Amino acid sequence: MFKFISILFVLFSFISFQSPSFFQKDLMPIQVERVLGGATNHNYILKWGSQYYFLRLGGDVSYLGIDLQKEYLIAKTVETLNISPKPLLYLPDQKILVTEFIPLKKEATVPRVIQSIKKLHDSAVVFPWQSTPFEIIKNYIDQLKTADVVLPSVVNTLLIPLVEKLERTLILEIAPCHLDLHKGNFIDDGHHVWLIDWEYAAMSDPYFDLATWCSADFFSDQQMKDLVLMYDGDNARESYLYSMRFLADVRWMLWAYLQKEFSTINYPYQQSADRFLNEAVKRCQKIKE
Repeated sequence: MFKFISILFVLFSFISFQSPSFFQKDLMPIQVERVLGGATNHNYILKWGSQYYFLRLGGDVSYLGIDLQKEYLIAKTVETLNISPKPLLYLPDQKILVTEFIPLKKEATVPRVIQSIKKLHDSAVVFPWQSTPFEIIKNYIDQLKTADVVLPSVVNTLLIPLVEKLERTLILEIAPCHLDLHKGNFIDDGHHVWLIDWEYAAMSDPYFDLATWCSADFFSDQQMKDLVLMYDGDNARESYLYSMRFLADVRWMLWAYLQKEFSTINYPYQQSADRFLNEAVKRCQKIKE
């Protein structure tokens, strides 16, 4: 009931924002369509008259270090890059974000996605947050410990020691990053690819950004090689991306355990955790060889 009332509230707030003379006119029909599949928020498509908008209704996901206010600020920051839908309205008390709606015309291909990602990474944009892979992993582990969540023993005996070793040996680069790249967050409108869902975005390592995509969409080693060659050409660092992929697998594995513990959304988090754990173990063994 609260969600329904919140949506009604934002509809009228948004209409007033778009057209102050609205209430002096005949009421135009408003349609709300739920978009399934969100793992952290509830998403809706709004149709007001002939116009379409996208609405995100946030929950309490502070344990992930994200919120819709952060997404709104990031979306405003990257607005000039023309790679993200324009943010139109944010209501902090209701945890509601409204953006322009970009229609999906065709499936986004890897080369076209890379063009938008490169535009972000190569830009002069500076986000007010930094999230290195090691900071994210440490934060998630702290949250899980606080909640007394028992992780599989292999996490502490095999995975975390390699994470700590990589933290001592890898030299990170810092650039504006999305950090939630996957096929569900790419919209190809026929002209170029738009990136959506910016709530994890921060200054981070560009290769870790790529690795989050490889991990979330379960790229094979050959697909990762093809990706990094398209991204960096002769300067491609395959082994570095492989190490970042391991860190991304650990990150998403811990994310899934956190979501399983705290989220109210019906989503197969345990299945996700198991799959990312298996991926991380496989890569950990290869890196140590």
